[in-house]
This record gives sequence, structure tokens and C-alpha cells, in this order.
Amino acid sequence: MIENLVCDIIYGMIYHVSKKEEKEFLSYIGKDNPWTIFFYGDYFNYGLETKKARLFISKEQGKIDFTFLVYRNTLISFYSQSSNYDKKAAQDFLVEQKVSALSGKESQIKPFLANLPDKKLDSLTLAILPRNQELKKYVLPEGYRIKKIQDENDFKKLVDLLNFIDEFKKEDPNSKKTVSSLEENAKKGMTFLAVFNSKNEIVSSASSSADNDVSAMIVSVCTKIGYRDKNLATCLVTYLAQDEFQKGKEYLALFFDNPLAAKIYHKIGFTDFGKYAMIH
Repeated sequence: MIENLVCDIIYGMIYHVSKKEEKEFLSYIGKDNPWTIFFYGDYFNYGLETKKARLFISKEQGKIDFTFLVYRNTLISFYSQSSNYDKKAAQDFLVEQKVSALSGKESQIKPFLANLPDKKLDSLTLAILPRNQELKKYVLPEGYRIKKIQDENDFKKLVDLLNFIDEFKKEDPNSKKTVSSLEENAKKGMTFLAVFNSKNEIVSSASSSADNDVSAMIVSVCTKIGYRDKNLATCLVTYLAQDEFQKGKEYLALFFDNPLAAKIYHKIGFTDFGKYAMIH
């Protein structure tokens, strides 16, 4: 209660979601809404009472106007059911934050760019794969195998690959994967899969994120240079999708921003849902 009052003073009418507003908040974001997969995923994994993933709402005339998810204090996501949300109130909230990255529906977060002059906006396509989508069977080339990453030694190999991929370094130069962070995410239900070659080296990877009872994000899809054009990522993402659906997921989601990735995901069965964006 005291915490909420403090937030009211700092952020005006923007405050932590309270226990009494939990059902209203869940109804607002919708557990099967791809735009709010991070909101519901973090709520599902951390609940309302946590410093790691904090959920904020603002109300107008007694109804939720918009919501913010603040993850690890600097990674922020935004969502509103309406395009006519109180933009000034939302922008004032962001001014008070140490924003490393802001993400959300492109049309909604684009206005925030003017208040973050040292940041740039990257446009992404949000694509989804429903449970009822028939998946084709892809076979790995001889000499390769898919394995779920579970032990520390394999996590070290995965970290080396992810931190070496140029595309990931360009997305966030200050963000580096660590063994401890991956192991922590694995305990939360995140799945890490990799393709190993005959030398037991990891040459391709795909992981899940924001895992919950109805959905998950597919992230960290990459293949080491020299091993591309072998269908490794296609096989891996298809295998991961099958694994997630066996766990009861209703749909999977992912982001992409280049034609090559689009070709792979569309071949598997993902369909474009809308334009997402990240300001970082």
C-alpha cells in the first residue's frame, strides 16, 4: 500500500498494479493477446510482487488507459487498447525511468522517440504460429543433431555463440548473455535448443522466452557463419515449436526484421500479425 502511494507521488496517476486490480489487469492485457505476450509472460512467471518485473497502470474515468512493464529496471514495454491513450502521462513516466530499451506496438511507441533523443527506433514484424498449424517435417543433414541445453558446459558453448553473432551485438551492444542468466531463465521454464555438429560444437540455436500457460516467444534464433544454408535453423525452430505445443501452448510468437528470416519463418508456418518496434 505504501509502495503504491509512493508511486502515485512520483508518477502521478501511474502506479503498480494492486492485488485488488489483478483480475481487471489480466482482462485488459488478455492472456492470448500477442501484443502483450511479455506482460502476461512476466506476470505468469513473477506475479505482481517482484522487483524484477514491475507492472504499472494508468486509469482514466475508472478504467485502465495504458500499462507499462518495467523489466530489470531499464527494459520497458508499453501497451494500450486504445490509440487515444494519455500520451503526455505516458511520456512523463518514461522521463523518470532509466530506459535501456522500449518496446511495443510500433504505432503506439513511435511518439515516445522524441522524448528519447539518444535512442533509435527499429521496426520489427510480429509473427505468430497457432497450435492448429500443421508443421512440416524437416530433417537435419547427416552429422548434426538437436539437443536441449541443460548442463553448464553446454550453456557455456551457447553463450559463446550468442555473444559472437553480429546481428545480436548490433541490436544491443551493451547486452551480453551469461551462463547464470540462461540457467536462471531455464528454471523459469525457458527452453534452450541447439544444433551440434560432429565435433560437439553448437552451430545453431533457438530458445523460448516469456513462457506461460498459453504462449511463448521464439528468440535467439541464429546459425554460425559457415553453417548457414543447411536448413539448421528451420529444423530447430520447427522442433522447438513441436516441443512447445506438446506442453500445451496455444500459439507461439517471434519477431523478425530481415527477408531471410521471414522466408524461414513463413516456410515453417508463421504468419505476420503486425508491426512491432524497439527503441534502444
